[in-house]
Amino acid sequence: MASSLAGDCDGAVTGSTGDVKAYVIDDPDTNFLVQASTKGAITSSMIGWNIGPTFNSTTGNTLTGYSNITVESSAVTASSSLPFRLVDFYSAYAPPGVPAVGTAAFINGTDNTTPANMVIVRLNNCDRLNLTARSS
Repeated sequence: MASSLAGDCDGAVTGSTGDVKAYVIDDPDTNFLVQASTKGAITSSMIGWNIGPTFNSTTGNTLTGYSNITVESSAVTASSSLPFRLVDFYSAYAPPGVPAVGTAAFINGTDNTTPANMVIVRLNNCDRLNLTARSS
C-alpha cells in the first residue's frame, strides 16, 4: 500500500504473470493504526497536524506481517504535502492491559510520553478535509 500512496505503481502484465492486482481505499473516513518512529513521542499538541511515513526499510516481516515503516514523529507539520493526518492516540481506544505482579497495567505503544507510541491517522487527501493542518 505504501508504494501506491507514493504514486509509484510499477506493475507489469506478461503472459505468465496474469493481471496486476491493486487494493484501493476510497473511503475518506478510513483510519489506520500506526506506530511512530523512535525519534520522539507524538504528543497531544500534535493531534490534527500532518505526518508522513519513514522509508528506512523496504522489507517487513513476512512471518508476522508487520511492516518496518513507521510515521516520522520528528516531522509533524502543517504541510499539505504529507499524506496522513494525526487523529488520536491509540491509548484512547486500547483495552486495559493485564498487569504482572507488582507492575502497572499498560499495552505497548500506549504511553504517550515516550517515543514509538501508537496513533490513529487518516488519509490527508479527501475533498472534505482541509489539506493544511490546523494552526498551533
